[in-house]
Amino acid sequence: VVVFPTGPAVDNAAVDYAANELRKRGEVRFQAAEDYDPGLPGRQLNIFEPDGRQLRASVYMWDHRLYITEAEGAPGAISLFRFEQSVVLLDENGDEINLDAARFEGRGR
Repeated sequence: VVVFPTGPAVDNAAVDYAANELRKRGEVRFQAAEDYDPGLPGRQLNIFEPDGRQLRASVYMWDHRLYITEAEGAPGAISLFRFEQSVVLLDENGDEINLDAARFEGRGR
């Protein structure tokens, strides 16, 4: 997690920069520019590195924090997928960030 104490709470340029740095590590076989939640930008990348290892990575930003995850291992290893799918972003109270629910309940930011 990289904290940006100043600037916008969600900085798409920072998300793009981090994703571009990850892309440099090998052949990008899949990438998605998907929000973690609507309004919370993110990128998911599946990269094959020159040494034959697979890198599954993601980048998200919320509330001045840039989250970067990386799982590296043998191509197709289920542990890579499990780690990637286990990532949950939490707010300052330790609750999962769920902007859809907050908007529905009238608490949207």
